[in-house]
Amino acid sequence: MAVASHAATGLATPNGQAGVFPVQRRGMTRASTLGIVLAVCLVTGGLVPNARAVVVDRIVATVDGAPITLFELERFIRLNGGVDPNSVTKEDRAKALELLIGETLVRLESRRLGLAVSKQDVDLYIEEIKRGNELDDSTLAAALAQQGFTVETYKVQVAKELLKNQLVMRQIRQQVNVNSADVQKFYDDNKDLFAKTGSVHIRQIFFVMPPDASEQQQQQVAIVAQRAVQDLQAGQPFASVAKKYSQGPEAADGGSLGWMEKGQMIPQLEQIAFGLRKGEVGPPVRTGAGVHILTVDDTKATAYVPLAEVEPQITERLYAEAVEERFQDYVESDLTGGHAIVRRLEPVGSVAGASTTTVEDPSEANGGEEQASGSSDHAG
Repeated sequence: MAVASHAATGLATPNGQAGVFPVQRRGMTRASTLGIVLAVCLVTGGLVPNARAVVVDRIVATVDGAPITLFELERFIRLNGGVDPNSVTKEDRAKALELLIGETLVRLESRRLGLAVSKQDVDLYIEEIKRGNELDDSTLAAALAQQGFTVETYKVQVAKELLKNQLVMRQIRQQVNVNSADVQKFYDDNKDLFAKTGSVHIRQIFFVMPPDASEQQQQQVAIVAQRAVQDLQAGQPFASVAKKYSQGPEAADGGSLGWMEKGQMIPQLEQIAFGLRKGEVGPPVRTGAGVHILTVDDTKATAYVPLAEVEPQITERLYAEAVEERFQDYVESDLTGGHAIVRRLEPVGSVAGASTTTVEDPSEANGGEEQASGSSDHAG
């Protein structure tokens, strides 16, 4: 559970939406081997006054002359990907750098537009997260700690997400529209997502046999079960044989278990039941309770949830995807074109000709996280 975004933490966001759209460069998908959460990027800002300079680090890119260092890039990979930066491929390292550059562009543009996130904004949002997920301070902290994050570093993440969301609201949302034809096409193309599981009407003949049954008990059950099978093979109705031999509580009703859907039976029985045709009798099956012989009286074909019931969810999903795609284009085209960006990332393991810069010791620089804001009143 990476705590870079609410979706990654498994925490439901206010109104059930992530509310934030990732700065994703072309060619990087959610299936990246890094497992990098695209919703946020951790970018260290300027030097903290009086911080002790202890690391001389490579500059892997600059945006309008401001450096992004190897230290920042590897921290991003470690925190968001949950992996050792030295283990990632050159391609994924380059993709991670593009995300960092995109995050920087978003921060600069937000500052230019006068957008800002206050500490109160962050606190209120986290309170909504806690209420929606029925968490208190200690359980939230425990969930974050599992991923190596503290509440304070999570607040930095939330501040960046909220700032990004402000930019989306101002620059992107009004350009996106989802119509009924889009919804219908998604529904038709993804019918399996809206399938109701088919069901089967089951009868069983049941013989009690505990897991620790002796060899003699097992032999006795096997003899009686064989007699039941022989009666069935002779053409006797399953219900009659169940009444005669079954030791289950449903024996008086001809062994009827009623209509069953997938997920309602133990796996061994479900596999048999949903593999039988109507009127077919399955082989004896041993479970922890005993021995079962099943038959299917009737079946119901798979049905689909009507479009009217899922239209709001489809519309929300398509809208979010469209906004995300437009935001990526906005960062890649609109923002990138307005800034001087220089990439200096060397192949993995190479330091030849690398530029260097001095960065502060993160342990003495308030965690090394730049606050997300366009004013002095910001979160963190």
